[in-house]
Amino acid sequence: MTTAQHDIAAVRAADALSPRVRDLLALHTDPQLGSPYWREFERRHGLRLADARTWSDLFALPPMDAAALRERVLEDFVPVPLHARRASWLVVQTGGATGLPTTTCYLPEDFEAAFIDPFLAVAERVGFPRGGGWLFVGPTGPHVIGRAADVLARRMGAPGIFAIDFDPRWFRRMADGSMGRRRYLAHVVEQAMAVISQQEVTVLFATPPTLAALADAMSEQQRQAIRGVHYGGTALTPQTLARFQGELFPRAVHLSGYGNTLFGCALELCVAPGRTPAYFPQGDRLRFALTPPSQGGQGGRVRFCRVDPGFMVLNMVERDVADLADPPADWADAGFVSPGLLNPRPAPQREPRGGEGIY
Repeated sequence: MTTAQHDIAAVRAADALSPRVRDLLALHTDPQLGSPYWREFERRHGLRLADARTWSDLFALPPMDAAALRERVLEDFVPVPLHARRASWLVVQTGGATGLPTTTCYLPEDFEAAFIDPFLAVAERVGFPRGGGWLFVGPTGPHVIGRAADVLARRMGAPGIFAIDFDPRWFRRMADGSMGRRRYLAHVVEQAMAVISQQEVTVLFATPPTLAALADAMSEQQRQAIRGVHYGGTALTPQTLARFQGELFPRAVHLSGYGNTLFGCALELCVAPGRTPAYFPQGDRLRFALTPPSQGGQGGRVRFCRVDPGFMVLNMVERDVADLADPPADWADAGFVSPGLLNPRPAPQREPRGGEGIY
């Protein structure tokens, strides 16, 4: 086999759907036991999802309409045999950054695979600190990230999270640059500082905008006490990361995640200073692709497929743009083998209501 033939074979193998994913496609579209939404999807488009053999087949589907996740009941997206497990579903909503919130759910094992397992796998290898106190400066309520933060803290040896009241939806209702926004951010920081002043906090889990405001309020001694920083919720630029890592929290391991309520979380696999953030999914439940940029554009619009037993989202268009990146080969044994996203960021043409906000 020539080098070119070997490369083509490797690409085809990487694009192939695993038996697990193919079985789940068959489950979600089973004529009697499948998810009502996906059975209707097949009829409407004249497709058979169980015939898909590659991720490229799934990304060639008509894009999934997020409106369905705003309008339809959860049971329409869950295979019928799993309706008997309703009491175990974790029901969560998005933050509503681009309209009304969308709703999804996770079975306990799906939640672990989406939010917990990737972090723990990376944290062990990069030396993210165990024990200590975790302060989560982010939303709880219907948002999955607060629930994930508490589980992560406990798995890392902390007594759960110290949390605050944090409502990103209310923040977005106020005009960008307004007094209301400044006062709300000050309210968030005041709550966080009350925890830092009283408790032994060694890990901060926050969005970049709130962490920047919090760092301004912290003393040098308080910032030096931080041993771990985990980022999520809004875009993290290389410049912002360099400032946090090199200047504000120089004694901490800095680890960022990219994710959302609908698909889970992809993690950085490198924590070296000076890096451009790149995020990789673990396992075969999540896959990224890009819509080619328009002429003269940079990066492609992010699309994703989530294939879990309890819920499936296929070819959903995200609000961000990014570049694709291959995972480091030495992470394959930890399940990081699929393409990731390099430097995801808001699409230039997108004008979110009230700017990017604080989550």
